[in-house]
Amino acid sequence: MILNRITRYNAPTARKEFSHWRGLEKDWNFAVDKKTTANLLSQDGITHTRASLAYYNNSSGNLASAASGEPSYEYSGSTSLGMRIEKGTTNIIRDTSMTDGDHWNESGAVWPGSGEITGPDGVSDSGIKLEGAANTSSAYHAAWDQHILTTYSGGAHKNGYSASFYAKRGNCDYVGLSLSSGAKVGAAWDLSSGAGVSAYANCTASSEDVGDGWYRLKCENVSNIAMYGFFCFTMSKDGAGVWDDSGYGAWNSRENDVASTDPVVANYVYLFGPQYEDSTYCTSYMANPSKLASGVARADTVVSVIPDNFSFYNQTEGTFAVEGRKLRNGSSALPTMLEVNDNSTSDTIGFNTSATKEQFDVVDPSGSATIESGNDIIANNGYKISGGYKSGNYGTSLNGAAVVSNTLAHVPAVTQLHFGQSEHSGRRGDGHISRVRYYKRRLKDKQLKTLST
Repeated sequence: MILNRITRYNAPTARKEFSHWRGLEKDWNFAVDKKTTANLLSQDGITHTRASLAYYNNSSGNLASAASGEPSYEYSGSTSLGMRIEKGTTNIIRDTSMTDGDHWNESGAVWPGSGEITGPDGVSDSGIKLEGAANTSSAYHAAWDQHILTTYSGGAHKNGYSASFYAKRGNCDYVGLSLSSGAKVGAAWDLSSGAGVSAYANCTASSEDVGDGWYRLKCENVSNIAMYGFFCFTMSKDGAGVWDDSGYGAWNSRENDVASTDPVVANYVYLFGPQYEDSTYCTSYMANPSKLASGVARADTVVSVIPDNFSFYNQTEGTFAVEGRKLRNGSSALPTMLEVNDNSTSDTIGFNTSATKEQFDVVDPSGSATIESGNDIIANNGYKISGGYKSGNYGTSLNGAAVVSNTLAHVPAVTQLHFGQSEHSGRRGDGHISRVRYYKRRLKDKQLKTLST
């Protein structure tokens, strides 16, 4: 009788601890176990490649670089986000340090070459001061990268590109980015109120707090550039001075835009790390210290478990639980968080994001299923999703929601695993993978829900 009471008391407690549930085969905790490429392969069977260095935010809150081929384990403040996985792209800004007058033009603005501050990389004087001219008759208070200048005959406009830079308040509140002199393309931000977007047009504008008063400001997927296209900073003491909504946005002609007039004190802001890339969304920063004319490239991050290390996988039934944060919104391209496949698109199981839903997708020559686990998670928000597979018994749960089931009879035969990408072209699911767990059995629905909570 005493033994029976002990058993009944302890059993439910054990069942609640999912790390001890029967069948746990893999627990890749990238947010905690920050392993080198060599140790990922030798200890976890994971292959990681990236044929270039990459920048990321480290645990001290500073931009840092990961050596070519080594993983980027990123932080948001003190929170570990895990491994960053993203596509390769090129920052076409030549002088990202903004210290060379041969690369940057000014109109009613100056780079004083003094008064710099510590930038978001933690380096003294890397935060560059840009100030408006003290002459109140100046029509513009702007500086632009002259190598990005495009005209009808001087190269194609950068529609479909994404622009970003870091800014910190000086003595004025507003900073703007203009990407066209003949159309309202760009955005303006209020640095006094968390860098909220105060105006924008022909792009998706946002801001990201990176600490110590610095913000990364973004104009993604720009469109409708007309006349001159460029990459142009402007600053102002008020919103009206930095953005002309009836004209060309941040490419705004104005006068008497100074901090004070007796004596005249120019407005100024601090800037760091301009980036203009051929991508519909912003990726991690890439510095161009050598001022390469072609810009500086970051290679694709490719993370996978190849067939030689795939013997842990149960072809009959199993469960995945994935935690992370996306860097891009869902779309008809179906960006992928995780996928197992047969090195083709004929047999796959994966977590994808449509324009509206998070999906647990199954593709098999004999049948397929799209199981919608819930509304899509927007970029830069965390998620937890689980999915179990077994003939006639598929199920998925998103962020603790009720399990959505499907009775597809077929189970794809697969040979490898991809993190953040798919064998289907165009499905890179760029973002952070914090943790992935794999069980060699199809867990119960209530367990799927617990895993995603």
